[in-house]
Amino acid sequence: MPVTPAPAPAPKRRLLLLVGLTTALTPSSKAMSMSDRFKAEDFFTGPYLAMAHAIDANDWPTLTRLAAANDPARPGQRGMTLMWYAIQPAKPNFAAITALVKLGVNPDTQVAEGVGTATSFALQSADLHYLQALLDGGLSPNHQTKDGDELLQRAAGALGSLPHVKLLVERGARVDLRDSIGGTALHTAVSTQQADIALYLIERGAPVDSVKSNGVTLAWSVQGILQRQQPGPMRTAFEQVRDEMARRGAKFPAEAPAVVRQRRGNP
Repeated sequence: MPVTPAPAPAPKRRLLLLVGLTTALTPSSKAMSMSDRFKAEDFFTGPYLAMAHAIDANDWPTLTRLAAANDPARPGQRGMTLMWYAIQPAKPNFAAITALVKLGVNPDTQVAEGVGTATSFALQSADLHYLQALLDGGLSPNHQTKDGDELLQRAAGALGSLPHVKLLVERGARVDLRDSIGGTALHTAVSTQQADIALYLIERGAPVDSVKSNGVTLAWSVQGILQRQQPGPMRTAFEQVRDEMARRGAKFPAEAPAVVRQRRGNP
């Protein structure tokens, strides 16, 4: 039966994220407010200005034609790119975000100082349309950065949310993918104390017996949280996580990492 997690504190939101976006791409003497809309002429010239105007007009044939001869990922003035121009909080153009990904723009290479990548922005924004637009453009739900971090792991952390995780899983994200040290999205959810995400991933078949290369098991991490938590909603939620893991074969009390490493021949 589906598990209904106990109430837990709402995930923290980086409320300054949008402020950072609207100021990081402009000189401090002319900082923009969240209600300001970017003007193409302030950032682009030549064919890039024409592409920005095509975005404003939702003119995808023109954008596609111009992008064939001009790299749509190339930044204009003040570090602005067409992707960030489409993302702008005052008036986001989700269809343009999708179109740019289809044209080959990798959102993980679109970096705004003080904000991060376009992918990170989509994963941290309360508006799911950003992430949906990237996926609609062809970004794989199993996309990994050059460091091996995959989307589901990033969404399962403290700056993501359960709706982001659900969207990725519904689009085909694998719940069993491991990073370079053996961690999974479930590991991330547990380590950042996102009990609701952890329970959802367990329900969707995330392996509960996975072990990181340092010998840390999921059971060890959950056990540590329960030992530190005082009675309250967080403890209750992780008791549910423990119980669901145990139903699926996880062993409690958990073995210490040193014991696991020795058993695996990796002291």
